[in-house]
Amino acid sequence: MDRGESRRTGDRLLPGDTCARGAPPDALPVIRFESSDEEGISSEPEGRSKARRSSDPQEHTEGAMMKKFSRSRASLQRLTRRFLQLMQEAPGCCVDLSSASTRLRTKRRRLYDITNALYGVQVIEKESRNKVRWIGKSPISVFLLNKKKELEKLRQMEATLDGLIRRCAQQLFDLTDDDRHSACSLTWAYVTHQDLGLLQTFQEQTVIAVRAPEETKMEVPVPTEDSVQIHLKATQGPITVLSCEPGPGRTAEATACFLALEESRIRTNVHAPDRGSSAQDSW
Repeated sequence: MDRGESRRTGDRLLPGDTCARGAPPDALPVIRFESSDEEGISSEPEGRSKARRSSDPQEHTEGAMMKKFSRSRASLQRLTRRFLQLMQEAPGCCVDLSSASTRLRTKRRRLYDITNALYGVQVIEKESRNKVRWIGKSPISVFLLNKKKELEKLRQMEATLDGLIRRCAQQLFDLTDDDRHSACSLTWAYVTHQDLGLLQTFQEQTVIAVRAPEETKMEVPVPTEDSVQIHLKATQGPITVLSCEPGPGRTAEATACFLALEESRIRTNVHAPDRGSSAQDSW
């Protein structure tokens, strides 16, 4: 690659050039993955992935089950809305479940699924054995409107995340499996400390770089107010984790480099391995 020509890392353009003598000492190589089946994300283009799925009966069955679950969830959402509208029209917002089951033409078991969820958010209470009453702080009409807006926001977020996942899968395929690029792309598949410092998104933040073998599993529990935890578990080999804190002051230093977690301000714990598996790192 000629000097002055931009190179692309992920989804951002870096204005530097590629070292003609090879990768710098502190560069992080990108590990080539032969498969990316975990979490159901394929690294192949959409067309090829569909062709492969069509020849696998098990995946056909799983796809049919997912479609059935999606239809069932949508049906339950509609039934919940109809049940709340029925409760809104009832005197005192109190409804009999036996009568509601008949009017809504559904099994009482389905109504129990709805009432259990409404009990959980504390908007209804049991009036008698078969009767429930609305006790929400806002009227049912306002509750329905707010939930509709919240649901629409969640749908938009889900669509955005799905798009990002597809883009990442396509970029990973282009980098590691596309015959047109894979032969030479891995030669330059590294990221330097200076590269991360050029990204404005990472300024004055702690960046964690992970180099792990195939089939490594990562779990991120729900963050708390004072900490964020990440769990990594590998069975195919060791996990290398480095920290980087890019910033205007650090990027200018010639000695800026990645640090081992033990040398950084990040606290780590190594858990005892399960029988038949390797150690699990947590930080």
